Amino acid sequence: MSINIPLSLCVYNNPTQTKYDIDTGFNAEQGYNNLKSAYIVGIRDISGKILAASVFLSDIDDKQDAKLAGVSAEIFKKHKPTKHLVPKIHSMPISKLKLNLTNGSIKDAFSEREIDMLYVDFYMNNSIDGRG
Repeated sequence: MSINIPLSLCVYNNPTQTKYDIDTGFNAEQGYNNLKSAYIVGIRDISGKILAASVFLSDIDDKQDAKLAGVSAEIFKKHKPTKHLVPKIHSMPISKLKLNLTNGSIKDAFSEREIDMLYVDFYMNNSIDGRG
């Protein structure tokens, strides 16, 4: 059984995004040190639009591991802001986050500012709406 800790959710509504922090009682910095992997995953509908995304920590190291799809779907199902979007899942793009700690710390990498920018980049790179 794998260990997965969701950090936040983001719901996209055309030009706006709303981020929801998830209080699991775990510190992102310590969680990353223990689990060693971080991912961002999205809900893409049949039209190719990204509806929501989540950043989570995991002990699953291989981005190709089939368990990640189930873990991701469960994160979206368990939280009120994204629960209603689960039936609209057509695909779930996922990216493993590579933290460059040369110019900062794990704490910096998981700061509100960095996570917000990550959600914007993810939308722009993975949603039909974002590909102008």
